[in-house]
Amino acid sequence: MALAAWPFVRAGAISRASAAAPTPAPVVADYRYRNGMIGDLERLAARHPDQLDEHMLAVQYLQRYREAPDTGD
Repeated sequence: MALAAWPFVRAGAISRASAAAPTPAPVVADYRYRNGMIGDLERLAARHPDQLDEHMLAVQYLQRYREAPDTGD
């Protein structure tokens, strides 16, 4: 008798279980991070101008323009 009732008891336990609420991912303000990185790279390029720093600065300028087209950059 107990074995015959097992599937029904188990099905009731599964339907009563609820999933945990999803945890929201933290929102990072990319523009603040990018503006800080651009400021640091500008200081590096002014202090020790080399090809790598200038290239990294150009990449960040282009990415900022793609995200928010500002012709003042």
